[in-house]
Amino acid sequence: MKKLFSLLLCAFVLLISVPAAFAETGYATLSVELNSLGGGYLVPPARVETDGTLYASEALLRLLAENGYTAFYGGTPQNAFYLAYIADGDKTGDYNGYTCAAALYPVQSPKKLNVKTRISAPLSAWLEENALYFDPADFAANGGGYLGEQVYTDGSGWMFSLNGVFPQRGLSDVRLKPGDTLRLQFTLYMGADIGGAPAATQKAFDEYMRRSAPEPATAPEPTTSPEPTTRPEPTTAPEPTTRPEPTTRPEPTTATEPTTAPEPTTAPEPTTAPEPTTAEGPAAVPEPTTEAEGTTAAKSAPAKKNAATAGPAAAVPSDETAGGKPFPWIIPAAAAAAVLAVVIIMYIKKKKETNPK
Repeated sequence: MKKLFSLLLCAFVLLISVPAAFAETGYATLSVELNSLGGGYLVPPARVETDGTLYASEALLRLLAENGYTAFYGGTPQNAFYLAYIADGDKTGDYNGYTCAAALYPVQSPKKLNVKTRISAPLSAWLEENALYFDPADFAANGGGYLGEQVYTDGSGWMFSLNGVFPQRGLSDVRLKPGDTLRLQFTLYMGADIGGAPAATQKAFDEYMRRSAPEPATAPEPTTSPEPTTRPEPTTAPEPTTRPEPTTRPEPTTATEPTTAPEPTTAPEPTTAPEPTTAEGPAAVPEPTTEAEGTTAAKSAPAKKNAATAGPAAAVPSDETAGGKPFPWIIPAAAAAAVLAVVIIMYIKKKKETNPK
């Protein structure tokens, strides 16, 4: 009977220890946030290795130390843990009856919190009405590097959500599993400003924020301002389109003085001036000799005038007056010679065809 009892006890121990030995190892994600103060992340999301047995309190204290900060807490990291303050990395000893985590988790490169407090106007109004006290300058004036419970208001402190849900329990009651996401957030009023208050308080807070934050709904200046729609000044300014200079620039083409000035072509003075032909009255031979003294001198003046006014076109009739009059027989003689040559060639060709050798 004793042997059977011993075997059952061994089997029970094996059943408990074997799953722990073969537990899956992975990563959980942790972050520390100051959204209610307008500060964003104090510690950005970071991965923490876990096999499902890691206490959330231990993981958080180690993460703060690695990022230059320390913490003050009640209880122990494994039992009844309560996070009271996150503080500058160089803080040591006890504070307000809470233990400094630097003894277990030394800070290698201490940092200051340097919190820039930017609480929104609707949240400030809510705190003025509902908190027992509210002092936006409390941390800068009296905090001394400790951010946690009863700083700014009587309802301030640290809360956490696990996978998007506020579990309403301590960090030492949570074992992180691979894939978990834990967000440690600072609240100014019992979690209402971060979505983690009890149902009645959360409902009243959300309703108040909807009523007191009308700026996004009633500020449609970007949509109602017609400047983008009535901004067609560049399109209605038609200077470039109505500027007719490029289109009416045909002055060079209409300035047709050289083409429409027919003085050279219509100046037939040389052709219509038949002085040599009309000077037939004096048929005697001495007429050219007297003409060389009087008429040639008279003709030279108008010839120069015509040459000056007519330009290059006046040179055409000069051949007619110079070479056409003294030899009028040259053209008929040349034509007759050409005809005679053609007749002789045709005769010889025909002769050869009729009398071949």
